[in-house]
Amino acid sequence: MVRKRQAKNARTRLPNPGPPPPPPVQVLECLDKVKLNNTPVYHLKGVTLSGLQACPKNRNKLKAQLQIDEMQDWESDGASGLFDDEEGNPLVAYFTCRRVTHNLVTRHPTYYKPGPHMPLAMGQSSACLDKAEIDDEKMYFDGIGSTILDRMLVATQLLVHHIGMNKSERDGRHNQANMLCRYMLDGGPPCSIVAASDKKSFILNYVEYVYHDGTFTSEKTGVVHLVHTWPEQGCNPEKHSIHPSSNMVSGCRTIQIIDQYFRETEELAMLLAAMF
Repeated sequence: MVRKRQAKNARTRLPNPGPPPPPPVQVLECLDKVKLNNTPVYHLKGVTLSGLQACPKNRNKLKAQLQIDEMQDWESDGASGLFDDEEGNPLVAYFTCRRVTHNLVTRHPTYYKPGPHMPLAMGQSSACLDKAEIDDEKMYFDGIGSTILDRMLVATQLLVHHIGMNKSERDGRHNQANMLCRYMLDGGPPCSIVAASDKKSFILNYVEYVYHDGTFTSEKTGVVHLVHTWPEQGCNPEKHSIHPSSNMVSGCRTIQIIDQYFRETEELAMLLAAMF
């Protein structure tokens, strides 16, 4: 009886969480790079974030389309840059390569004047960057390294291989007509599952989907929701609380695969958080 009473009144003591592990060296380097503002910062004159947020969604849609059509033949700016509004609020961040000679950081805002030949005048057009690389000019790269991106792609492929992807007919947002993403047969991404199968197509809702033929191969498309907590669709979160997405709690095996995915993509997530 004493033991039962002690067990009933026992309390579970959770260990105090220790300090988080230090981030990888590459993440620290990226944090320092963003913190020191080595990437050039430009301000857009006459543009404010508050003004953009106050605009209705479809306001001046025709005017915007005309502006897009006019800019189709403009030179592209291929260099890294942080673009802020007049008040210093970030609007766009573009991390790629930049020339060392153009790494000028000043306390005064540099206004970016959009125009058809502005990138060439600033020495930041794609042609300028290509020429600088041919001339062995020293370049900085602010983007994410290919090793980290390749690790993310492999982790994603393993994730969807083990837990699958959602393709619900009841979900209007993700129930698209095309279930296959096609690739031309030009030495692109291989599709071993299709190549190893004798079945070249399948039928769903009276529609035939072809895996591959003599000109293309394909991959299945779908959605995986890795959300720690969110309100269920159509439910009041204050009344029904919030819950993990179904992919997060679909069984012990699934939890192990998702945990591995988070570990493999942790460095990428920290880099993205530092950059944006």
